[in-house]
Amino acid sequence: MTGAPLTVDAANRTVSLSVDHFSTFVLFDAAAAVISGNAYGGGELTAYNFPNPFDLAVKTVTPIHGAAQGAVRGTMIRVAVPAGVDGDARIMVFSAAGERVKTISLGTVSGGRSYYQPWDGTNDAGADVANGLYVAQVKVGSRSAFFKMAVLK
Repeated sequence: MTGAPLTVDAANRTVSLSVDHFSTFVLFDAAAAVISGNAYGGGELTAYNFPNPFDLAVKTVTPIHGAAQGAVRGTMIRVAVPAGVDGDARIMVFSAAGERVKTISLGTVSGGRSYYQPWDGTNDAGADVANGLYVAQVKVGSRSAFFKMAVLK
């Protein structure tokens, strides 16, 4: 695909290009790449990432909760929101020293669903994070949950 002419239509949110083979492509918007999966019937806000630990290479991930398979650099984060909990959602990633390194906005989410968000292993400045343990906090409305991630390059 490198060098192939492509057309970006921001008004219709499409990207068009011609290839000489059958392929499925997935485009992720870095600011709000949420994939809605199946219904979630749990009563608690939960989150985890896969793979974990992860490196910063591009890999294919297959969510088991109804979302499509896709290629991501880094890891995929699943956020399961209980019914009745709606609102703005965000993921904040902290280093082992407690410094916030990344904030990811998920936009407004609805309860009773699972959402998937890729994280490419970069900080808010766009640089790759270092090897190590990270703690992430997911907030949806007034609820929050924590989970651990490990980066091994």
